[in-house]
Amino acid sequence: MNNFTISDIQTLVTESLLEKPTGNQWLDSIYDEQIGIIGHTNPYYRLFYLIAQSLKPQFVVELGSWRAIAASHFAVGNPDGEIITIDIHREDLVAKQLCIEAANILPNLTYLNMWSWDAIDIVKVVDKPLDVIFIDAWHDYQYAKREWDLYSLLLADTALVICDDITAGYNFDGMLQFWDELPGEKFLNNGVHPGVPMGFVKFERVQPKRRGRPPKK
Repeated sequence: MNNFTISDIQTLVTESLLEKPTGNQWLDSIYDEQIGIIGHTNPYYRLFYLIAQSLKPQFVVELGSWRAIAASHFAVGNPDGEIITIDIHREDLVAKQLCIEAANILPNLTYLNMWSWDAIDIVKVVDKPLDVIFIDAWHDYQYAKREWDLYSLLLADTALVICDDITAGYNFDGMLQFWDELPGEKFLNNGVHPGVPMGFVKFERVQPKRRGRPPKK
């Protein structure tokens, strides 16, 4: 993935708030359709398109899919990247079918319907460092922490971590604590997902220090 700064992400956040159409008719239609369902726009979908277009991540995983809208924006934004979206819900059959349809339309999108920790072995098979991870499944500290402990091991040495629902509201138990514990340079934004803060982290893996040779006697 192209090297990036946290300022680069903030700039893309500002651009996404303009909500310019992507130009992909199918993608823009599902963006417009969800407005009627939830009653407002979600500029973070456009942000994900811009991130994919600008940073060219080769491997993206979304933990917590809904109609594959977010994952589709990553997939269309960078057709050369590989995207896996993991849906933990079993009861929303309409959303599941739309995810399947999106995966059939987009050759670089894979849809999985299973617990996020059960999907880890499938994700490992891709055998690529994880450039972007979007954590949006459980909205609960213990489960988000469990996901982090598993998936952070797969992150590239420099990666973008995106976390939704960083709030004490809506019974999102412990998400502020989860956010505070994440390592790296980060910021919260309350505009791309109106009313629900979303967090962005530049993750950088700490490399072990090399031991020098002992001095010659």
